Amino acid sequence: MRFVRVLLDEAGEARRRLVIATVAAGVAMGAVMAVVNTVTDQNKQESVQWELFAAFVLGCAVFLYAKGHALNLTTALVEDLLNRMRVRFADKIRRLDLAAYERIGRPRIYTALTRDVQTLSEAGTMIVHGASSAVMLIFSALYIAYLSLLAFLITLVLFGAAIYFYKRSQETSGDLWRRATESEGRFHDGLGHLLDGFKEVKMNSRRGDELLLDHIAERSREAEALKIQSGRRFNAGANITNIFFYLLMGTMVFGLPQNIESASVAAKVINVIIFVGSAVEIVLKALPMLAKSNMALGNLEGLERDLDRALDKPEAPPALPDPRLQSIAAEGASYTYFDRDGNAVFTIGPFDLALPAGRIHFIVGGNGSGKSTLVKLLTRLYEPRSGRILWDGREVTRANAADYRNLFSTIFADFHLFDRLYGQRGVARERVEALLREMDLQDKTAFDDGRFSTLDLSTGQRKRLAMVAARLEDKPVYVFDEWAADQDPEFRRHFYEVLLPALKAEGRTLIVVTHDDRYFHVADQVVFMEEGRVVRVEERA
Repeated sequence: MRFVRVLLDEAGEARRRLVIATVAAGVAMGAVMAVVNTVTDQNKQESVQWELFAAFVLGCAVFLYAKGHALNLTTALVEDLLNRMRVRFADKIRRLDLAAYERIGRPRIYTALTRDVQTLSEAGTMIVHGASSAVMLIFSALYIAYLSLLAFLITLVLFGAAIYFYKRSQETSGDLWRRATESEGRFHDGLGHLLDGFKEVKMNSRRGDELLLDHIAERSREAEALKIQSGRRFNAGANITNIFFYLLMGTMVFGLPQNIESASVAAKVINVIIFVGSAVEIVLKALPMLAKSNMALGNLEGLERDLDRALDKPEAPPALPDPRLQSIAAEGASYTYFDRDGNAVFTIGPFDLALPAGRIHFIVGGNGSGKSTLVKLLTRLYEPRSGRILWDGREVTRANAADYRNLFSTIFADFHLFDRLYGQRGVARERVEALLREMDLQDKTAFDDGRFSTLDLSTGQRKRLAMVAARLEDKPVYVFDEWAADQDPEFRRHFYEVLLPALKAEGRTLIVVTHDDRYFHVADQVVFMEEGRVVRVEERA
């Protein structure tokens, strides 16, 4: 019932209208049933009783209006709740530090904000249908009590037994469904490897076989088995309820007429039982959806708790519209990666480093030496485990980290290319087109209405387009992580011998991760790294 409570809490002033409309729909349909039952019991020779006809029309009208109002109100409430939830989550995700984001994981965030949100979106109207049908069942039970106390007691006992055995049958269904969704998430991870690594899979049949047979297919089979078990549990609950419903019907048909004086009363009770059959079916469909919505809400609430814990010590918002730089330095800075069990797997530092402004700094070393981690420390994407990062002699803390990061424009090795120049309003189109020509992209993409016409480019072209976007940011510091690695010789030379010196001449500070030792002469300072340590720093100018 967690989702229902949340929905009612979110309803605010509309809560009363929602409850009244849902109850009114159930009562109106029950009243329609009573009217129909009364009419069918009348002598066929009697004229039409207009009072009953009016009651029938009124009941149908109230049912249609109240049910429609409840459904529309619930749809609006659920979608408003989900809209605010999505925006709230996105804001919290945006304010995470990189380590917390990596720890929580993109797959979990993406699954919660897509699959679980969709489950809640679908659940709202089904729950209204189920709730109004449940009210009708209660009204019908009271109507049976009015007709025959014995029939009411029989109904009460059998429905009570049905509820008890239904709950017993569903004790493990929720856990099975949760495990099934986790397994399905692992299947999506494997499928992501197939889609993202399609070329590599095509080039290695053994890799493709193992990925498909031992991971994708296995996880799919596991999800299938768990969903079948969970579905059987849900279906078992439905069957148990149906068993008691038909047992009730059989008792009323074959046992009730022999134990009450009036055959007409028995007929009315039997008509009521038959009439509520569809309501029972709707309730049975709503119960599994309610269980799934509770699990989806639990997943979202668990994710939000983890986000809130990660934001327990929030950073101050940026306060400087145009931050300046004289120097960046590290004093005893270090950072450690941990595995899921809390074991340290790689450490960079501690190291000391000084990066004066207005110079070209190369970060070099072998693969896995810690170059990218060093850059993430220097840009304060990672908070140092020990030591500190200094900005113009002042320590970078949570109070000024956002301002500090606004000094940088970055193109990381695993960069993301945005379709729009987010955060850059009023960029002159002529300036963008000039940069596109410089990067030889004028025939590959165009800039119109604040966005690029296409991002469907080669890796090297995408990096050049990222360079266009970075230069338009006009920041004091540029960070390029292996930018030239995917460029042809002409653009590689242009990057080192033309672009970097030109940016330096503008007063920019350049931090460049590179393997290109033939261009080391371009740098003012070269920082050499090995196994997470800064082994030496060479001054070139």
